[in-house]
Amino acid sequence: MLAAAVAALVVCLLLPGPIARADSPFAPVREYDLQHARIELRFDVDQRKVIGHVTHTLAALQDGLQDLDFDSVELEIQSVEVNGKTAKFSTDASELHVELDQPSTARTKYEVDIRYQGNPKKGLFFILPDASDPTQPKEVWTQGEAEDTRYYIPIYDYPITARPPR
Repeated sequence: MLAAAVAALVVCLLLPGPIARADSPFAPVREYDLQHARIELRFDVDQRKVIGHVTHTLAALQDGLQDLDFDSVELEIQSVEVNGKTAKFSTDASELHVELDQPSTARTKYEVDIRYQGNPKKGLFFILPDASDPTQPKEVWTQGEAEDTRYYIPIYDYPITARPPR
């Protein structure tokens, strides 16, 4: 009886089924290797606002990149610098696009400095006192995995399982 139960469990584990994974079934194309991110966050808790400054150190993975794209949802980008120089940028519903001065060459390193603010709808949570609990301490907490960090930090926001070849 025990052997049959163990065998049934093994079969269930091997059958395809729902597995923990990111929201998108396929990883986006990685055009750069994000090597380091220095993240500075301040909060206006009463306004449920994040005020951020992130500096990404990254290396292009291919020749010819015209811009660097970061996952970013509903964040107000205030300024962007690439290697210490003001950079042109644009945003759409899901990304921040940072223009490069010239097309990249593989392995070229960049330091991208981004200042921004926003009122995240996911990933960053504010707990405040309310009528049901006026003594509730004010709290801020995050749950960015697997793809909700983009709501409070402009970043490559997809799980990476292996480093790219060097």
